[in-house]
Amino acid sequence: MPKFNSLPRATRITGLAAAISLAGALGAIGLAATASASPADRFPISISDVEAKVQTRFNEADTDANGEISLDEFQAVEGPSRRHKGRHFRHHGAGRGFAAGGFDGAQREDMREAMKSNLFSLLDSDADGNISSSEFDAADHRALRKQARKQTLFEHLDADGNGALSSTEMPNPAARLQAADADNNGEVTREELREARRARMSSEEG
Repeated sequence: MPKFNSLPRATRITGLAAAISLAGALGAIGLAATASASPADRFPISISDVEAKVQTRFNEADTDANGEISLDEFQAVEGPSRRHKGRHFRHHGAGRGFAAGGFDGAQREDMREAMKSNLFSLLDSDADGNISSSEFDAADHRALRKQARKQTLFEHLDADGNGALSSTEMPNPAARLQAADADNNGEVTREELREARRARMSSEEG
């Protein structure tokens, strides 16, 4: 059994956080999904429908109806089911930042480091700066990884640092869809979405 309290913090946490990914962090939030229809039925995407669904999900998460989502409320949000999660990422572009607002390389690295730190703190139940063997063995690692992902994403989204998320701080897929709506008819076709993704990837590579 490794003696975690004898290892440097960075060494101890690297293996524990290996399963944390950006896609996992985005999957922790079910507030930015654009549609529930099957891929064949979802085009064209109505931007007004997306806006309404996002607002509905925000209101559902805001259980005390104060207009903001607290960390506890955010932690309670259930993301896509395991069955639909892969399809959610592929068709809503979360892995590429389409539905979730996008993260550049530096942001991804910052989030990875923040997730490691948050996971370490959750495992370090007595807050003594070390993870003992007993703390490691007693931990529900799957639950703590999920909690660390949500906490990290919450902290990233909380732009004003007030400990709560307003609707303007939440990921806004409708804004991306509006940018993709080349003919400004309030709907996005499959071709418009593909072209918008190609243009974005081209600009990121340039």
